[in-house]
Amino acid sequence: MRTFVACIFLAVLSFSSCRSDLRTKSIKEDHFDEEKGKSLLRSAQEVHGINAWKNINTYTVTLQDDFIGLKGKFAKPLPEKKGSLKMECIAGTFNARGTVLTGKRAGDVWGMQAWKTYTLNDQGKVEFKKDKTTEFWIPTYQYFIELPFRISEASVITYAGEKAFDGKTFDLVFASWGKAAPQKDTDQYLLWINQENHRIERVQYTVRDILPFVKGTVEFNDFTEINGVWIPHDMPVRTNPSSKSLLHRMQLSDFIPNQPEESTLLPDNGLEFRRGKG
Repeated sequence: MRTFVACIFLAVLSFSSCRSDLRTKSIKEDHFDEEKGKSLLRSAQEVHGINAWKNINTYTVTLQDDFIGLKGKFAKPLPEKKGSLKMECIAGTFNARGTVLTGKRAGDVWGMQAWKTYTLNDQGKVEFKKDKTTEFWIPTYQYFIELPFRISEASVITYAGEKAFDGKTFDLVFASWGKAAPQKDTDQYLLWINQENHRIERVQYTVRDILPFVKGTVEFNDFTEINGVWIPHDMPVRTNPSSKSLLHRMQLSDFIPNQPEESTLLPDNGLEFRRGKG
């Protein structure tokens, strides 16, 4: 079920018998420029506010997701087409929880600590038990929120060329781990950095742990500066940059840095806690 849910959620089906590949022509021809790629990424992260982001230990944000092009029982985590969560996260980790704010499941809590999932029972006490919905959705949402700041953890970063699109010109930066070529368990990312404002405005990505051909595009729009960090309030997801159809649309609001206390997101003191690569 997890595989099916994840595939439909990301709505990134590019039907093919082989692994999707986000390498541009120059990278496929082994023309790497790691120095330029890393320089462009560093500049973009500075524009997004990475120095201020380093001072954020936890954060709370309201995330609304509108499943515009996704239908069916397993296509979304909530019964309704549109739903909201209060996301509480430890930045740079996958220790987080989401509280459902709307609909039939309002009040439900989905939590994750050290990749172990938990919920709250009727008495408000934490109960650790495996839940596939939490296991997929909580880290997915958190990584989308933090992606501009965490993508530099990739071990392969290189300039990938230039792209004119929708009246703008973008520098492309490719990121992956281990090697650039498609791998069974390793994702690829292609960042589109606006040459005028140096923001990451679009990211193409693969999802290897779901299916080899799964890929998609998330956009970052409508930025607001909060405590030195530029938060995108509009994050639509499409199958590819040129698609006119939206699959779903994430919208962020009420971003509060350094709330709640970190300890509230680590209910089990015996579980390992690490900050860094997710």
